Amino acid sequence: KAHALMTVQYDTFKNYVLPALELEGIERLTFNDLTKEQREFIEEYFDEQIFPVLTPVAIDAYRPFPMLLNKSLNLATLLYDEKQAEEENRTKLGIVQVPSLL
Repeated sequence: KAHALMTVQYDTFKNYVLPALELEGIERLTFNDLTKEQREFIEEYFDEQIFPVLTPVAIDAYRPFPMLLNKSLNLATLLYDEKQAEEENRTKLGIVQVPSLL
Protein backbone atom coordinates (compact mmCIF):
# COMPACT_ATOMS: atom_id res chain seq x y z
CA LYS A 1 0.00 0.00 0.00
CA ALA A 2 2.76 2.44 0.89
CA HIS A 3 4.41 2.04 -2.51
CA ALA A 4 1.10 2.73 -4.28
CA LEU A 5 0.51 5.82 -2.14
CA MET A 6 4.00 7.14 -2.90
CA THR A 7 3.37 6.62 -6.62
CA VAL A 8 0.15 8.65 -6.39
CA GLN A 9 1.96 11.34 -4.38
CA TYR A 10 4.77 11.71 -6.93
CA ASP A 11 2.36 11.64 -9.88
CA THR A 12 0.23 14.34 -8.26
CA PHE A 13 3.26 16.51 -7.60
CA LYS A 14 4.59 16.06 -11.14
CA ASN A 15 1.30 16.40 -13.02
CA TYR A 16 -0.59 18.96 -10.93
CA VAL A 17 1.54 20.81 -8.38
CA LEU A 18 4.57 21.61 -10.56
CA PRO A 19 2.46 22.83 -13.53
CA ALA A 20 0.35 24.99 -11.18
CA LEU A 21 3.50 26.53 -9.69
CA GLU A 22 4.89 27.21 -13.17
CA LEU A 23 1.65 28.98 -14.15
CA GLU A 24 2.26 31.33 -11.21
CA GLY A 25 5.86 31.94 -12.27
CA ILE A 26 7.35 29.80 -9.50
CA GLU A 27 10.31 27.70 -10.61
CA ARG A 28 11.72 24.60 -8.97
CA LEU A 29 15.51 24.80 -9.08
CA THR A 30 18.23 22.38 -8.11
CA PHE A 31 21.37 23.52 -6.32
CA ASN A 32 23.26 23.33 -9.64
CA ASP A 33 20.71 25.67 -11.27
CA LEU A 34 21.68 28.48 -8.89
CA THR A 35 24.25 31.16 -9.61
CA LYS A 36 27.47 31.21 -7.61
CA GLU A 37 26.09 34.05 -5.47
CA GLN A 38 22.84 32.18 -4.80
CA ARG A 39 24.72 29.00 -3.83
CA GLU A 40 26.93 30.99 -1.45
CA PHE A 41 23.84 32.60 0.12
CA ILE A 42 22.13 29.20 0.56
CA GLU A 43 25.25 27.64 2.09
CA GLU A 44 25.70 30.55 4.50
CA TYR A 45 22.00 30.51 5.43
CA PHE A 46 22.14 26.77 6.12
CA ASP A 47 25.32 27.07 8.19
CA GLU A 48 24.01 29.97 10.29
CA GLN A 49 20.25 29.35 10.58
CA ILE A 50 19.44 25.68 10.00
CA PHE A 51 22.43 23.53 10.98
CA PRO A 52 22.69 24.88 14.56
CA VAL A 53 19.15 23.69 15.43
CA LEU A 54 19.42 20.19 13.93
CA THR A 55 20.09 17.20 16.16
CA PRO A 56 20.91 14.07 14.19
CA VAL A 57 20.55 10.69 15.91
CA ALA A 58 22.30 7.54 14.69
CA ILE A 59 20.43 4.28 15.09
CA ASP A 60 22.24 1.01 15.52
CA ALA A 61 22.13 -2.19 17.57
CA TYR A 62 23.70 -0.44 20.58
CA ARG A 63 21.17 2.40 20.89
CA PRO A 64 17.42 2.14 21.35
CA PHE A 65 15.20 3.63 18.67
CA PRO A 66 14.63 7.29 19.67
CA MET A 67 11.26 8.65 20.69
CA LEU A 68 9.85 10.74 17.83
CA LEU A 69 7.46 13.54 18.63
CA ASN A 70 3.92 13.09 17.39
CA LYS A 71 3.03 15.28 14.39
CA SER A 72 6.67 16.21 13.83
CA LEU A 73 8.67 16.08 10.62
CA ASN A 74 11.58 13.65 10.72
CA LEU A 75 14.10 12.92 7.99
CA ALA A 76 15.61 9.45 7.72
CA THR A 77 18.92 8.94 5.97
CA LEU A 78 21.33 6.10 5.38
CA LEU A 79 24.84 6.80 6.67
CA TYR A 80 27.77 5.14 4.95
CA ASP A 81 31.23 4.88 6.49
CA GLU A 82 33.85 4.57 3.75
CA LYS A 83 36.47 3.54 6.32
CA GLN A 84 34.51 0.37 7.01
CA ALA A 85 34.11 -0.53 3.33
CA GLU A 86 35.29 -4.09 3.90
CA GLU A 87 32.66 -4.83 6.53
CA GLU A 88 29.25 -6.11 5.46
CA ASN A 89 27.18 -3.91 7.77
CA ARG A 90 28.68 -0.50 7.01
CA THR A 91 25.40 1.35 6.45
CA LYS A 92 23.55 2.85 9.41
CA LEU A 93 20.27 4.67 9.76
CA GLY A 94 20.20 8.27 10.93
CA ILE A 95 17.21 10.42 11.86
CA VAL A 96 17.02 14.20 12.02
CA GLN A 97 13.96 15.73 13.62
CA VAL A 98 13.15 18.99 11.85
CA PRO A 99 12.51 21.63 14.53
CA SER A 100 9.09 23.26 14.39
CA LEU A 101 10.68 26.71 14.04
CA LEU A 102 11.92 25.69 10.58
